[in-house]
Parts: sequence; structure tokens; C-alpha cells
Amino acid sequence: MAGTQIHRPNHALAHALRQTWYCPFVLQYLRTSADMDSDQWCAIGHREVLACQLRLVFEATGRQTDFGWEKEFSFTSHRLRQEFMQQVQAIFRAEDVRSPGGTLLELGDIAPQRFCSTNFKVAHAALTAKWKLTKWDEPSNLEEQLTLIKESLRSLLTEYCKSYPGMNAGMAFEMYLHEALKPEETTADFVARLWCLDAKAREPPNTGLEFLKGRKLYSILAETIRKDDISSPLFQPAVTLVCMLQHHLNSARRHGDHVPCNRPVKWPGGRDGPSGENPLDDVIWSTEMHTVWRGGTLPREHLPFYEEMAHRSKTRSDAFYRVPQLLATSFHKRVAFEFQEQFVDNRVLWKVKLRDPNELPQDGGGGCNQATLIEKSAYKTEHEFLFSAYSAFRVLDVDSTQEVTKVTIEAVVDNGKVGEDVPCAPWC
Repeated sequence: MAGTQIHRPNHALAHALRQTWYCPFVLQYLRTSADMDSDQWCAIGHREVLACQLRLVFEATGRQTDFGWEKEFSFTSHRLRQEFMQQVQAIFRAEDVRSPGGTLLELGDIAPQRFCSTNFKVAHAALTAKWKLTKWDEPSNLEEQLTLIKESLRSLLTEYCKSYPGMNAGMAFEMYLHEALKPEETTADFVARLWCLDAKAREPPNTGLEFLKGRKLYSILAETIRKDDISSPLFQPAVTLVCMLQHHLNSARRHGDHVPCNRPVKWPGGRDGPSGENPLDDVIWSTEMHTVWRGGTLPREHLPFYEEMAHRSKTRSDAFYRVPQLLATSFHKRVAFEFQEQFVDNRVLWKVKLRDPNELPQDGGGGCNQATLIEKSAYKTEHEFLFSAYSAFRVLDVDSTQEVTKVTIEAVVDNGKVGEDVPCAPWC
């Protein structure tokens, strides 16, 4: 038998079931152990334990499969979990929300994904590590940066258009380059303008929208990052473009440096703030001080997630969640209304509160390290405040009694201070 390779195809299944069975016993130990914060563990209810067990059933354990770490198996557990929840929905669709079937269906939305186990986390870490190693920000790398952005954009559009007859990836690519790439500007300016070109394009003609049948580039990026499907040919180019955008815009804010074009970081200053036309203004007029807005739609099946997170926030200071995509917001409430009006049903208005940047975190301030203003997002009077992918928030309130649902959330000061195992929003 020496040197003989023996496969154990059922080992991972046995281990997953063993973990699932241990879960409530481990929790009971944590609740009663003198060395642990028992109040923290007692706050975890039966539904959360069940959610944890469901995730453990589908978790990849040990090796990704018992045949090795080949990348084609890295998304298997995610797909199995999705298929399981689809079956649950089909079986218990007519059940009351508090029935066993309803509880499982609810849990499918409350704990759908964790940042710590995403493919985006791995891909993002690999890219940023490579860039740091090669001193990516040096001017000598400008051409290489431009080439990478162009190749990623071309690949993303080409692969996306394969699934939709009538779209013209080549023409869309050329149009985006014509509109976004300007002489003597940085790659940060280029990728920022790429992100927001469609936002200011109210009509398709003469824009990339014309050749994508009205589909917006930022929507394609958001959808791809949210799905986190490493098997998709869209995944790697989308991650590259998102990482490039975050690398240039948000690292400057985190390290206290100036953003591209040597402009200071901008902040919503309320109705007494200046117009923002002066490049030196670091506080700009907004609808409400330390507040940004987002409009859109929130399908009814995802509303329980936010209601549950709002309920948790009333009793727990660590009831955070993450948004699995870049999150665009505006200084102006009217802009949020404009986006909201594009939808007929399930409209939502997000109010995103920020901590005062002039106060210390221990005094309730601190600003926000993972968001910055993109002034090229549209016209000069329209200020887009963009949060990094997988930014963390806390739900303060949900009001679904009116025609338009209103969700009030608060952005954390630093994503790095929030655990990577908090739940991700199923819709945002």
C-alpha cells in the first residue's frame, strides 16, 4: 500500500455534517464559558443557529474537493447552496413566513454570502498585492495601466454581448474609449469616467448605451461582482476594473493623500456648504450634512433582510452587513429621486448617514475611509460619492408603510474594523 493514492470522495460530506451537528453544542459552550462574553453569544437566536448550520452543510472543507484544489471546483459549494435555496423556495412557496419552510426561505436572504468566503476577496488581494510589488503608481507604469484597463473593458464587453443578440461589443468599446480617455489625464481619471459615463447619458444615441441596448456599464460591473461567479468569463475583467477604480480613488483617502488631480477629498456639507465649483472646496453643498442618497428598487423578497438587520441594530452595536458591489450615492436627494423614478414597483430611497470627519471615531465621528467623490461622474453640479465593493453598513431604520420604502443606513468609518464574516446584502 505504500505510495498508493487513495481517494476519499465522501470525506468532505462527512466532515460538513459533523460540523453542522457540533454547531449548537459549541454555541452552548460559548454561552456558559466563564472566559467568553456570554451576552454576545446569548444574543444569537435559533434562526441564526439554523442559518449557520445551513451554511456549514455547503461549506468547502479541507480541500475544495477530495481530488485537489483545481479552480473549476472552487465555486461548487456556492452553486449547491443556490440550488438548495431554489428547491426550498419551490417547496415552501405557499407556506407562512414563520413556518419551517418560511424560516428557511428567510434565512436564504438573511445569510446569503460572507465576504471572507468570496472569490472577489481572493482576486482582489492577488491584484493589489501584485500592484504594490511592482510599484504600480509610478509614472513609468502609466502605459501598462492603460493597456490593462482597455483589455479588461474589451473582454468584459465582448463576453457580455455574447449572451445578448443585437449588441455590438466592438462599437461600444470604441465609444467608451472616445468618451472616457482624454489626453494628458491619469488612469484614475480614465477609469472614473468609464464608471460614470452611463450615469450622465440620459439618452442612448452617441454613447456606449446605444450599442449595449441601453444596458449600463456600471450595472454590468455591479451584477458581475454581486454574483461572484469565478467560472464566468466576465468575472476577472470586472474585478480588474473595480480594483483599478478603488486603488486610485480610495487608497488616497485612507492614507490621507490627495485624490487624483491634487484635489482634496470632498464631503457633503449641507445646505450651507459652497457649490463645489472651486476645486479647493473640501466641503460641498448637499441636501443634508454628513448624508448621501441613493434611489432604486428593492424587490419585496429582499425587504426582510433589511428589516431583520434594523431589528438587530436596536439591541446590538455590531449588527453590520456588507454590500457586494460598488455602491454609488449622491450628495443630492433629487438625484436619488431621478434614479428611483426609473422603476414602477418596489421603489426605495436609501439615506446613508456618515460620521463627522472633523470628530474622532471615539467621539462618534471619523468620516469614511472607503468612499470618495467622483467629480467626473456627471455634470459639475452632480456629485457622486462612491463606496468600495463590500463596504460595511448598519441599518438604522426601515419604513415600508408608504409607496416608496425608506431605508436609513449608516456607513462605518473603516471597513477594516468590521469582521469579514458579517452577512452580505442580497440586493442593494
